[in-house]
Amino acid sequence: MRVLVNTLELSPSGGIELHALQVSRELASRGHVIDVVAQRDGVSRSEYETFANTVSVFGDFLHGPLSVEQLRHPGTLVEWVRRVGYAVRSSRRLHPDVIYANDQQSLMWACATSRRPRVPIVCHLHGGVGRPIGVQRTILARRVATFIAPSGFIRDDWVGHGVPASWVEVIPQGVDPNVYPRATSESRNSARRILGFPHEAFVAVFVGRIVPDKGIDVLIRAWERIGLPPERGRLLIVGRPWPWSYLKYLRDIAPPTCLFMDMQTDVIPILHAADVLVLPSLCEEAFGRVIIEAMATGCPAVASNVGGIPEVLTGRFASMLFERGNEEELAARLSELQTWRRDEPELADACVAHVTGLFNLASAVDRIEQVLESSQAYGWRTGPSQRVGVPGLD
Repeated sequence: MRVLVNTLELSPSGGIELHALQVSRELASRGHVIDVVAQRDGVSRSEYETFANTVSVFGDFLHGPLSVEQLRHPGTLVEWVRRVGYAVRSSRRLHPDVIYANDQQSLMWACATSRRPRVPIVCHLHGGVGRPIGVQRTILARRVATFIAPSGFIRDDWVGHGVPASWVEVIPQGVDPNVYPRATSESRNSARRILGFPHEAFVAVFVGRIVPDKGIDVLIRAWERIGLPPERGRLLIVGRPWPWSYLKYLRDIAPPTCLFMDMQTDVIPILHAADVLVLPSLCEEAFGRVIIEAMATGCPAVASNVGGIPEVLTGRFASMLFERGNEEELAARLSELQTWRRDEPELADACVAHVTGLFNLASAVDRIEQVLESSQAYGWRTGPSQRVGVPGLD
């Protein structure tokens, strides 16, 4: 099977990009031909080129039409049309068996590419929570063979916008234990030496985009409530900031025990150095991939009770949830975990077992592979009889 995969950028800047990279690599290892189309270039390009048939970067048009502001600049529309035409023609020449769109905003490009011949589209719904689908609804219903949602929360949100539940397959994300190995005392000590952290300190980390919706200011205020001195506690915030003014604000309110680091290509040393990962999101997370990345290494995670996160932190780990924006409750969760290595050492084993059993990459790709293969027989949904009862389509 020849699969045309699209991703926002060829960099490990977030869960969507990591998911696209790791799923594509796993599909290629199973003998499928993978062609990759991206909006922006990045450091992961060299990794893609080790297994992909082709890797192409076509530009910003992949994620929808131009804004009103962009249209005010002379020549922008002409250039946009030229680049769209070039990207569509180039993608069609690859003759894919299926187009695997890794977010819904790229569907305009995917649909234009799939028209001749009628190549089926599988769309991974990584987000867009609460946003009106609008005119895309017609495109989605008629052209997409199957939607993949990372959580029941995302499925229900899109069903609420008019997409029939039978068209959406829930497939949680997964991680490869070989890529996210369990931490050992040696790897933890080594990582802490490199980071300059005290051996016995309680280390909490955030890894992700440093944006207001992630609630990092809530985490910093919760950390201040704990009041640990530098020799007993460190908070590490790792990620790419936007806007820069938000990073400046965070630095202004952060205590001396809080450190900032740019996004790393390899986050394993950071996860191995950590005693707990924190995801304090204020927004409705589609899944919360960094949670399973941390737990795969034996590091417990504390996270906001939002979006698809409660579907990840289940069973005994449901106690790790806190209400969004509640810094007092987050501080309490962190305080409870300060001594888990001494008082509850089996927690590391439980974290690894939880991810291995429910969020394994190979199992997730088994299901994605089935969806991609079955979509070839299904093709496009066309004809009024197949759209009866879908709001906005009849």
